[in-house]
Amino acid sequence: MEDHPLLDHELPTIALNACTSLYRVIASLQSQPKAARDLSTEVQGLIMTLSPLNDTSGLSADVEMSDLDFPLSRCGIACKEFEEKIRERLPTSDNGILIHRAWAGLKYLGGNTNDFRELLALYKLIFDAILADAHLRRQSSLTTDSLETQRDLIKIAKIDIEAYLDSLDERRELGLDLDVSGLQQLEQQRFSMKKCLQICTDLSNSVEVIGAQKKVDDYIAGPHDLATRSHNNRNGNTSNITNYSTGDAVLFMVSTDGTVLNGNNRALGWRARHLGGHLSNATVRQISRDFTSINTGSTGSKASYTQSETSSDNKDQPQDFAKFRKYGPGKTVSDQLTPAESSTPST
Repeated sequence: MEDHPLLDHELPTIALNACTSLYRVIASLQSQPKAARDLSTEVQGLIMTLSPLNDTSGLSADVEMSDLDFPLSRCGIACKEFEEKIRERLPTSDNGILIHRAWAGLKYLGGNTNDFRELLALYKLIFDAILADAHLRRQSSLTTDSLETQRDLIKIAKIDIEAYLDSLDERRELGLDLDVSGLQQLEQQRFSMKKCLQICTDLSNSVEVIGAQKKVDDYIAGPHDLATRSHNNRNGNTSNITNYSTGDAVLFMVSTDGTVLNGNNRALGWRARHLGGHLSNATVRQISRDFTSINTGSTGSKASYTQSETSSDNKDQPQDFAKFRKYGPGKTVSDQLTPAESSTPST
């Protein structure tokens, strides 16, 4: 992959300082309208998001970091410009009525204060998505849920940005008392939002790369390592396990200490073996040996293996043998099962 132009390291700091200054001005109002309180909360959240962007070492190589320069710059400029409007138009005296009226009359790029808050929310959303991508890459153990959460975040960001672009286009068509300078700022904001859309595309590609690498890593690691990792990451006394293989694998999802299991085994190979449930150590070892003997004794032909499974005469086998037919000829291990295990075998 070609080297990308790096993110301008000063821009996150500049945007952060502008947001912090805006937050302080809003907080200084002694009689805050609800719209002002809502904006203050949004700005505070944006400040918390901008701080980690100063460390770009873990950001995705699949995202063109130079695309982030303009949104960061415009985010800082927007906060600075809105702060200037507050200082110019809001009274300094503690008069609740005057402050409420003045706040209601504040405009930015032809929109009201709620439109401005929505703009900052979009910037926060795209910055959050970039940081989440970096977090995924740093995780030692990825989950399907974390990947889906990132996909949803990117999808929401794209939908909201496109909707905001439509509103900017509408303001441009209507004019809304914008002078030449205001129209130029609106065009710059449109360009910034288009850059954010491109970032969404890059992040979407990035999460698919991460997901594909996860499948490769899981396949190489094998089901035993997956079970161990899931067990170590369990929440409370529950283990969340997802075993997946594209080949002829042996997938285990078992508990030998009473831990509650939550997950599934999935394999696409026609000779894949599955084991799940609460079993003793001895039972797991025995079934592992049985699985191994089946695999080494296989002819490698799906047709011949299927025939060996279906043509066997089971008359002399134990009554519950049918439950274990997927394991081949198998071996009776009921004498090693605990009472709880023998009553509810898991396959």
